[in-house]
Amino acid sequence: MKTQDHIGRLLPEKTETDAIHIAVAPLRAACDLTPGQHVGLTPEGTMGPSNHPLGIVDPFLRENLYQGQLAYLFLYPNTVTGLRHVWTHPAFIESDEALKIEHARTYVTRIAQICGRTYEAMIEICTDYAEDESEFLMDNTERYKQVSCEEWAEFWDHFFVLTEIRRSKIDPVWDLGAPFTCSC
Repeated sequence: MKTQDHIGRLLPEKTETDAIHIAVAPLRAACDLTPGQHVGLTPEGTMGPSNHPLGIVDPFLRENLYQGQLAYLFLYPNTVTGLRHVWTHPAFIESDEALKIEHARTYVTRIAQICGRTYEAMIEICTDYAEDESEFLMDNTERYKQVSCEEWAEFWDHFFVLTEIRRSKIDPVWDLGAPFTCSC
């Protein structure tokens, strides 16, 4: 049996020293965490408590990890599908894709805040709007007018990154623009 296979188990009496590889992923904490705490991935791509943990918070940290801080998630041994200093694991998407999703979520959240909405509410409103291609939401605050046409165009690019709705299913002639309207 290889050393790697013994990680997380009691060792046989005559075990020698060795060096091992452990897959790690840099992730932000979804909430306050402790070194060595068993965690998984949240829907937002951060690490946090989970019923299906993938590994542990960096056990070598000398202090607790606070929400939003970046640290390594040490993946459980023998769970990665490839290892040679560049590894793959079914729970992780490519890092470029993860960055694209994080940027899209940040952008959508910013536009939602300008419009006086939460991220979740904005996704729901825009999903209904995109699927119906005409169902505007009444918004007499008109805060949505603080977002320029160019910003709305970029917003929709990010929205499509975050949802299962595909732009190709939307009539290409239809300009998405703001999903809101006033009563005038």
